Amino acid sequence: MRTLPSALIDAQKAASAAPYLRVTISDLVGGNRRLVWTRLYAGGEPDGYHAACMPSDGSLIRAGVTGGHVYYQRVTNPSGSSDFSAWTDLGAVANAGVALCASGSRVLLFYMDAGGTLVKVRESTDNGATLGAAVTAATASGAVTWLAGAVKSNGDALVGWSVGAAMSVALRTGGTWGSASAWPGTSASISGIACWYRADWNFVIVGTDAAGQSFVWATLYGDGYSKPVGQWGTQNEVTRASAGSSVTFRAPFVMYGDIYRLTFVEKYTGIVAYARPYHTYSPATADFAFNLWREPVPFNLASDYGQAIAVNASLASG
Repeated sequence: MRTLPSALIDAQKAASAAPYLRVTISDLVGGNRRLVWTRLYAGGEPDGYHAACMPSDGSLIRAGVTGGHVYYQRVTNPSGSSDFSAWTDLGAVANAGVALCASGSRVLLFYMDAGGTLVKVRESTDNGATLGAAVTAATASGAVTWLAGAVKSNGDALVGWSVGAAMSVALRTGGTWGSASAWPGTSASISGIACWYRADWNFVIVGTDAAGQSFVWATLYGDGYSKPVGQWGTQNEVTRASAGSSVTFRAPFVMYGDIYRLTFVEKYTGIVAYARPYHTYSPATADFAFNLWREPVPFNLASDYGQAIAVNASLASG
């Protein structure tokens, strides 16, 4: 015979004779919101360089490079009934990266000229409905592969680009683009860059080191928060793959909505090869400079060029 604990004895004597079990379900992982993915569109566009952003009116802006041309799309109030198939051809470009960023009603589109060395930008101040004429933001030292861009609420902006194993950035302040600043980090190759502004210019860089290891790195270009203006932060490891593992990383995207969220592609070239986006995120109270990331988890999608992520600019702080 087992003796009942006093709590159960008291419950037996209570006015209600119907004990119950309370179960509470919280849709959180480590205190962070778990994203629930919904497919709105399955199109026939080829996998390639692409980008996305959302200005404050909630429209979805997308861009991609296909067949030596850059294409642009704006979908107001995106939903399952929206038309995601209509694209505007903005002209001939190099087969290189493209970047989009938004703050409030301002949208910036970055791409390379047909020669591959002039970083071009077109700007909108009406939530992406119309784009201004192309302006040269920077001149690269060689053929650019990847682009990243970010913009502040006051209109100051940054564009980053990679040439081989090197990355540089240029800042726009007061409406004028400044000279290039080279990232001082070390890499043997770069296979993707991403940037988001929140107090500093927060970067994710993907590539390899001299030993052949593949990395996802996080760093920042200071704007007076974690680092002084114009000073680079530490090159921090987010994840790595050993040399000889047949695993490489590429095509990162980063954003801040409720927390920092990061996607990148893990590409495996061994038996049963795959290229699959992975998703990770930071704790709610962590600054980007803390470099605190959850173990990346795979997304059910096959892509060499990754999964662009965007958040309504009116909901993103920074």
